[in-house]
Amino acid sequence: MNLAIELETVSASSSQRRFSLKPVILEGKPRITISATAALQTLGATEMLKDLDRISSHSLAKVRALQNDMWNVGQTVAQAKARLDKVRAEIEALKLEELRAAEEYDRAREQEVEVRDSRKRVKRGYFSIRRRIETMDEFLGIYNSGAEGPEKEVALSEVAAQVLPFAILDKYDSFARLLIDQASNVTTEDHEGFTPLDHAVLRGQEELVQLLIDKAVSSTSSAYFLREAPIPHRRTLGE
Repeated sequence: MNLAIELETVSASSSQRRFSLKPVILEGKPRITISATAALQTLGATEMLKDLDRISSHSLAKVRALQNDMWNVGQTVAQAKARLDKVRAEIEALKLEELRAAEEYDRAREQEVEVRDSRKRVKRGYFSIRRRIETMDEFLGIYNSGAEGPEKEVALSEVAAQVLPFAILDKYDSFARLLIDQASNVTTEDHEGFTPLDHAVLRGQEELVQLLIDKAVSSTSSAYFLREAPIPHRRTLGE
């Protein structure tokens, strides 16, 4: 006896199918087969196609949605990249501007230092000139006064000692000779610490150098100064 099993559909829906197995006795060689009725085959293929079509439509909708998302994201990326490039360009421009500003600042600082130094020199020169004017006025006032006597000689000698460095510095040789004769002390320092002998040596005024030395040795205090503290070439004029 040959036995076959026939598969029949009991009920079917879009999501579920129910089957029943029906044994069938066959003649001939022994075999075991499972077959489906034509109705089951047609129903199953149709439902499968519908399911596949739904899945395909759903997948296609997802693909299109993702493509749209990709396009939107691509636009966002492009905009962000453009913004980044712009910011980087602005940063580079600011770096160049910073460099130029730093160089300009350094130049301004150098100019400020130069102007400050010039102001100091001019200010020193101004006060030097004012001192010369004051001492010259004082000297001329005493010299041209009608008073005579020891008091005038002492006052004239003291003022002459103050005017002497300026006269030698400015190369008023004749006036300097008069002051050397009038001054009691030829070692008086000016506002920069130079003595008349310093100025005479630095200016190469040999005659005045000799007159100053002769005047100095005639005074005990001046002779001591020349012996113990020779001409102090501490610096050059104008420094």
